[in-house]
Amino acid sequence: MNKSLVSFICILLFGIFIYFCGNDVYDIVIKNFYLMMDVVDEDLVDKKHRTEAVKNNEVIKLALFGDLNKYNIYGIDVKKAYEFAAEEINASGILKKKLQIVSFDKESDIYRYYEVAKSITGDPSIFGVIGPFETKYLAGFSEIFANAGMFEIVPISTSGRFLENKPKSLFVTSSSCDSVADAWIEFFSRKDFDNLILLDLYENSNGRCGVSKEIIRKMSETDLNFAYRYEQDKVAIGLLKDYLIESKDYFNSNGIFIVSNKHFDPTYSFKLLDMVSNVFDDGDVFYDDLISLDEIKDIKFNHDRFFVSCYYEDNEAFNVLINKLRQQPWYKNDFITLRIYEDLWLLADAINKSGSYECDKISECMLNNTLNTPLGDFTFSEDGYVKKHPICIMSISDVEKIWSSK
Repeated sequence: MNKSLVSFICILLFGIFIYFCGNDVYDIVIKNFYLMMDVVDEDLVDKKHRTEAVKNNEVIKLALFGDLNKYNIYGIDVKKAYEFAAEEINASGILKKKLQIVSFDKESDIYRYYEVAKSITGDPSIFGVIGPFETKYLAGFSEIFANAGMFEIVPISTSGRFLENKPKSLFVTSSSCDSVADAWIEFFSRKDFDNLILLDLYENSNGRCGVSKEIIRKMSETDLNFAYRYEQDKVAIGLLKDYLIESKDYFNSNGIFIVSNKHFDPTYSFKLLDMVSNVFDDGDVFYDDLISLDEIKDIKFNHDRFFVSCYYEDNEAFNVLINKLRQQPWYKNDFITLRIYEDLWLLADAINKSGSYECDKISECMLNNTLNTPLGDFTFSEDGYVKKHPICIMSISDVEKIWSSK
């Protein structure tokens, strides 16, 4: 057979394979194609040049990199949250230079991401990166930024537990998958519950390290179990309601645990919670998302029996920050903003303690010191993951008390 024809058939079959394997394989192939073609590395600034440029710059620039739309549609303004945290740090005087947030917010598109990464790594004045906000892009881009001598913080609701050979300059400050899962497991272990239905809703997670998968994995290691597990991608509310009513009666269940993620559009999420509250009007509802009060305030349900995972520090600094945030017009009573606040303070304290703008020295400082923030003190494990977060499970009525002025 003609060699050209064989080559064409092989390429065609490979293309069909990629198409049917879905986005994950597609992203990996595209990533490696870009790396092969040196799309990013051709303009890479070496570490020494970057350190000198940052040292001579009047401000410390941090690039906000990723798709923020999944938070924006919930009314959570991630960019303003980071800018607010930077203003607080700058006002504190802990650093000799001011922090400056530079936004590179783009749609979740692999082609655009590499163009943006090229812009970031090619700018010697940019000290570090906050992002990306999608777990599937972590492995490829963390290596690119590390090679450029850039410090990187993996923020909010992203877990890098699956990463192997993680760069020393990459720090997972809010490994929410693990933290939230641990909190729920501890809560259920202490609470006497029977015959809960597990509604495992997720969208296109494909077995990756989402909160839902982490909770299920950890539960399999304990004696905890559910009367029934319903696993489904986004589904029509009406069909789901009929199914839950039948399951509730059959299993004599008096409660439901909803495992989901924020890839759902908010309209669907709100309808889902409202429907579940009607089906289990005499039972308990457990919802895993780190949500805001603004999202659920209109759901007609007994708030003493509606439990959510939340980020909470029982100290005066936390209460002061809450009241200060509530004066901001963009703030939506969410806990994600608190994690963002902590992210930047951890980095600021590491820069201060290391007395350097060199990426390696700051990384070493974060690994070997207790870092101080207004929300408490934190340490990192040897592989760069923050050891413990104050995630707790509260009823909505208890959460509402947190937000009351003190």
